Amino acid sequence: MTVVPEYLEETDALSWASFWVGSVGAAMMMAGYFSLLRGFLTERSPYYHALNAGGGVLAATGALLEALMGSLGAYPLVVLEGVWGLLGLIELDRSTRLCAAQPLLFSTRTEVPGDESHPAHFVES
Repeated sequence: MTVVPEYLEETDALSWASFWVGSVGAAMMMAGYFSLLRGFLTERSPYYHALNAGGGVLAATGALLEALMGSLGAYPLVVLEGVWGLLGLIELDRSTRLCAAQPLLFSTRTEVPGDESHPAHFVES
């Protein structure tokens, strides 16, 4: 059961749109997670939440396009990625309000004695 107009079904435009939109969204979420793991971003960083929010919204859009073309298996992904994007937007709003209240845009990090090979040996001040 497809819900899209027939002229879109006759071309591969919707399939390609779903693929690229979903892929960019997934890449954004992976970039945010990688940056968090490597210590480039913190869990309170607005950039981290922007990557999660944007990636979740794009991935949900890609999954929704697949669902509209009749892929019933895409509906759980629409919910999962949509909730991921919504939570990212909420945290992005909260983190930008916190950054606006602080004098510096970027948080300062202080080295803590311990394992210097791991990025988690820094704490935010």
